[in-house]
Amino acid sequence: MVLCSFRSVSTPFADSLLAEAARIQQNILGNTHTDYARTRSNIAMVYWETNRTAEARKILLELNGLCRKRIEDATAYMSENQFLSHLKTFEKDFARLQSFALFYPHPELSEACYDNALLYRGQMLENARRLNRFVDQADSLTRETYAQWQLCRSRLADEYNYPINDRIGVSELEQEAETYEKTLTRSLPGFAGAYAAPRWQDVRDRLKPGEAAIEFLYFQLYDFGFTDTLQYAALILLPGATAPIFVPLCTQRQLDSLLDRNGQSEDKFIENLYYDLRRGSETPLYQLVWKPLEPLLRDVRTIRYAPVGDLHRLNLAAIRPDRQSGRLAERYQLRVVGSTRQLAGVETFQPASKSAGLFGDIPYDLDTLAYRKALIKLFGAETPGTPKYPYFRHHENPTGKSGFRGGADAWEPLPYSAVELNTVGRLLQDAGYQTQMLRGYDASEEAAKKIGRPAPPRILHFSTHGFFFPDPETRPEANINGSSGATFRFSEHPLLRSALILAGANYAWENQRPYGIFEDGIFTAYEIAQMNLSGTELIVLSACETGLGDIRGHEGVYGLQRAFKIAGAQYILMSLWEVPDKAASALMAAFYQNYLQQNMPAHEALREAQNSLRAQREFENPYYWAGFVLVE
Repeated sequence: MVLCSFRSVSTPFADSLLAEAARIQQNILGNTHTDYARTRSNIAMVYWETNRTAEARKILLELNGLCRKRIEDATAYMSENQFLSHLKTFEKDFARLQSFALFYPHPELSEACYDNALLYRGQMLENARRLNRFVDQADSLTRETYAQWQLCRSRLADEYNYPINDRIGVSELEQEAETYEKTLTRSLPGFAGAYAAPRWQDVRDRLKPGEAAIEFLYFQLYDFGFTDTLQYAALILLPGATAPIFVPLCTQRQLDSLLDRNGQSEDKFIENLYYDLRRGSETPLYQLVWKPLEPLLRDVRTIRYAPVGDLHRLNLAAIRPDRQSGRLAERYQLRVVGSTRQLAGVETFQPASKSAGLFGDIPYDLDTLAYRKALIKLFGAETPGTPKYPYFRHHENPTGKSGFRGGADAWEPLPYSAVELNTVGRLLQDAGYQTQMLRGYDASEEAAKKIGRPAPPRILHFSTHGFFFPDPETRPEANINGSSGATFRFSEHPLLRSALILAGANYAWENQRPYGIFEDGIFTAYEIAQMNLSGTELIVLSACETGLGDIRGHEGVYGLQRAFKIAGAQYILMSLWEVPDKAASALMAAFYQNYLQQNMPAHEALREAQNSLRAQREFENPYYWAGFVLVE
């Protein structure tokens, strides 16, 4: 439902003419028709511009209810791509309501904005998880449909690894996969009825004394017409509250001024961003995104917050407000969630048995002999034998590339990864975990894809390189040649522009295609999303930029964190920037000691590990310790 902007004409007849038009449309078309809604929106704009805010608020809340109804109806039968496109048509309606709430605060508006956030934030992520969960309850025909959908997605994953001109039948496969997905959402028992968007009261009632929930907002500002200003705000919810509290924050332009590196090195940029006293007594980042919230959080210790926009790129706990204050991590337990709707959820998590899988100490150049030996160990034969899918394409083996050393863009070994793997493996074994150590060419993509069959591990740890590439500004066809990793750098799909790097990946990275029938060693988020990690309690991504991804509207970050969530994992420990190898290794050792030996919850184990690291002179700069965040 797109409600067009309307600038009123200041005549005594404007109100009555619009009101009469709305009455006629309601009688003929009904009150759910878009034409009726558009006219009612125009009336609200007249009231807004003539300062009749109570009348404007009443209509905007009425229209918001119509938008919600159409979104709720769509969630039970649309595919993810369809739903995201459908949701986008409501962005201006939500933005208009949020703008009105910013200019004319009122409890009813705050309630509606919080309820909207619970409705649309992470909706398709939850749908994807539910699809995997409900399939076990389905009949044989539905389970077969699910199997065909999974096969389709696996075939797509393979094709996406090739340059666009070399792909076979991708459009047909995408259409087929979407048809299966829509069929499943309609036919899985209990799927449609299982979704009921929580309300803000459901979240409030789960908060304990000393806790708070924050939904951050990000919207195009409406001020008698849509402006070019992108506005941040926050909705704070406290135990026993009669309504959420709407708090205006900064604009995107103001935040951009702080996130511009302006020629600084990475370590200096991070240090200045989280604690920069050169421009006054308070850190600018603190002034923009946290200071307005503090008067409402005096008695609060634990805060679960759902970031939006560029707040996904920040570790708020690392902010030091001023010279006299400690970091926010010393005042609060800040816990990142995809949506605070998670507090209202009733889904219980059943952890797998005490087992762990560790990937690390990985060679990235391709040695085909060593790789074949690893596959023999993994599959009991030189190759997996029968091709993994009926469509599997056998490629001619290139010549002269075995054991090559890549160019400047190749992935280099991580010196401290072996130390990290040994330390973490020993801590896990001492804690009674059955631990599978996958290093060298055993740390292959083939081995990664076997994880979860037949049962997932409780802990899965990757000590390796990772990447995220932003949405390309130009079409991939124009850029696909002449760059290492171009297939991934310029992919149109966000879950293909984020990946973990596994054994032998430099061959495909340089040549834009796998070697022979080997996997390419580039374990994309798209492929990870198809794993079964329903009992995995903790994913640790000790790699660079594993927390980044495309920000897609209200659905959040499309990258590795989303993929592991879809697969079923409960907690994901990941990075926001290129964390130095030595610091990452030291942080992981401290984290596991806290988590396994001290039996700390994961979020406490991370906070204490970061505290211990920053107490060391070598690592006191937040560049070394603040890059890792835990997402629930």
